[in-house]
Amino acid sequence: MPFTPVTGPRLLRRPGASVEVTATLIAALLEVARAHKVSSLHVTFPTGEEWEQLAAAGFLQRSGQQFHWENQGYQSFDDFLTALNSRKRKQIRRERRDALATGLEIETLTGSDLETRHWDAFYRFLHGDDRAQMGRR
Repeated sequence: MPFTPVTGPRLLRRPGASVEVTATLIAALLEVARAHKVSSLHVTFPTGEEWEQLAAAGFLQRSGQQFHWENQGYQSFDDFLTALNSRKRKQIRRERRDALATGLEIETLTGSDLETRHWDAFYRFLHGDDRAQMGRR
């Protein structure tokens, strides 16, 4: 499962694979779930084609709504705030002030900077569960 809610291929198959290949993969997913007696099986953010094929196999179709922000040439966060009306600017500034007052620190990490402890924390944020140690697999 990806950590980002980005639509994309979820079934490990070559692009343009036949409907039969997809059906076989979906049947295998269901068989593994049955064999391991899992309580549920989710395929999140599949392609439209996969979404339809999963539905045909009996999966519930999840639909959602995403909002995408685009940088309209802002050089700084203050540039972004300037584009908003006064009420929204004030609200965002208050929210940021309140968050920072808690001692919150934000650090950007990429690639080899990510350590096991970061992945474990991220897993807990997503799942509310610290039993799994993702980075230690």
